[in-house]
Amino acid sequence: MRKNIIVGIIFIAMIMIVGALLVVRYWTEFFAPMKEETITSIKSGDMRVSTLHVSIGNGILTIVKNETITGWKVIAKYSKTSTPPSITAENNILTVQLNNGIMNIYVCDVSSITYTIGNGIGVIILYNTTCDITGTTLNGNMKVILDGGNYSVDIKVSNGNLDFITTIDGLSGSLKVSNGDVSTILKTPAGGSIEYSIDNGDATIVSSGYSLNIIEKNNGERGELHSVGKGIDLGIDIGNGHLILVVSKI
Repeated sequence: MRKNIIVGIIFIAMIMIVGALLVVRYWTEFFAPMKEETITSIKSGDMRVSTLHVSIGNGILTIVKNETITGWKVIAKYSKTSTPPSITAENNILTVQLNNGIMNIYVCDVSSITYTIGNGIGVIILYNTTCDITGTTLNGNMKVILDGGNYSVDIKVSNGNLDFITTIDGLSGSLKVSNGDVSTILKTPAGGSIEYSIDNGDATIVSSGYSLNIIEKNNGERGELHSVGKGIDLGIDIGNGHLILVVSKI
């Protein structure tokens, strides 16, 4: 009799467990949002781009110099419910806007880039060119890779990190980051100066061919690296973050 009671209890428990699993599965599938369909848009043209204007609200932006194309190419991925990208190409000016999604932009060459990223990640890769780069990332990380050439930069990042990796002939401008870290590697044959200022943070600096002068340390750090010659004139400002700076005169 006792054995039958135990078997009955086990059987009822199994029914309750299976029933609970079915209920959970039903309600999970019922309330789970449907997976949105992704649309891939590819547009291109033979126009040589001298100026590139880009704006992305939420997502990932990549800008790459690619000499295998004659003009420009834009690959955008976005959900079916999102607004398609807006692309205008005229008078050697390429303007691209995307509210939400992933956007890859390839140009044969470019002399001026302006960009805005609302929330997301940005990557710029250029080589053997002369280009002005101006951009803002409001919430997210930014990576810039420059290999060969001369560049002027005005790059701002809020609430995110900046990786700035260069092997260049000349560089001027500023890097500004608030609430984030900056990692900068600069290899160049040129001389000049690099000034940095950090509020509420510190710095790790390694230099070869450039002398370091730490001017002030008070809840942060302020200093300058200098080398005989000209070609480098860079300022780095950080609020609430850490600076890693590697400078090598080659």
